[in-house]
Amino acid sequence: MRSETLRTACQKGTEWLLQLANDDGSIGPAEQRLYYYRVPWALALVGQIDAASAKLGWIDRHMFSPGGAFEGVSPRGVFDQRYGSYPIACLVVGAALLNRFDVVQRGTQHLLTWQDPETGGFCNSNIEIIAATEQELFPTCQGGMALVIAGELDAARRAGD
Repeated sequence: MRSETLRTACQKGTEWLLQLANDDGSIGPAEQRLYYYRVPWALALVGQIDAASAKLGWIDRHMFSPGGAFEGVSPRGVFDQRYGSYPIACLVVGAALLNRFDVVQRGTQHLLTWQDPETGGFCNSNIEIIAATEQELFPTCQGGMALVIAGELDAARRAGD
């Protein structure tokens, strides 16, 4: 019974995400805020590869800079002040699941600019990383997982430390 409940919940969640999809590949009201960075990952996990690829393609064309940063049409909100590495790390995981290594490579290179070279933690800001720069656990964990997937094992180990 429990597995059927989980399967039903997963199916309903997938249907809800797909209903938010726009014809151009975007999802939801993209001009309002950056909240869809995890969607390619989620859709890839449930086997919606075409939909996940369409979402990642839109993000790549409209939101993701050549340097691997979110700089497009969606306001970054809290990610401008804190946790800025988190959406990048989530997108790297989704891109890896979709074999979009061009996005993985760009995102990983930018993600590494958020990592403190001494502690391995991920800073809330990557403008100037100094010993006093605040670091957070959940962006460090997500960053470390993304770095493992991207093959940056030394940097991932530093995050783990």
